[in-house]
Amino acid sequence: YTITDVTYQPDRWSFKTNYEKERCVISKEAYDEGWHVYSYKDGHKKELKTYLSTGGFVGFVSEVGETEYMMEYVTPHRTTGIAISWTSFLLYITSLLVYQRYVFEGEKNKYTAVKEKRAYRS
Repeated sequence: YTITDVTYQPDRWSFKTNYEKERCVISKEAYDEGWHVYSYKDGHKKELKTYLSTGGFVGFVSEVGETEYMMEYVTPHRTTGIAISWTSFLLYITSLLVYQRYVFEGEKNKYTAVKEKRAYRS
């Protein structure tokens, strides 16, 4: 059972099938939880369930009729990592600003006291 119009990039495959009944399609890519398969048929996009198939490759069940597929890899937990990174960065900047404010407030009182002593001596 053939697939046609195959295009490949390191993190994305696209191809077409025209099967009379559902078939199990096994790709050449090693299975990982980051692989997602989408089918495009009659203007509708649908995510298909991926399986760890024979030999450790990504597999899925095809749809009936002429269908275009997009198989792409998205790093698992990417959004969680980005959120944690931004939160850490904002906490760092906030703590730095709070620390500087307290240090400069303490220094300001020390220097104003010296100026008052000098003015008192005059």
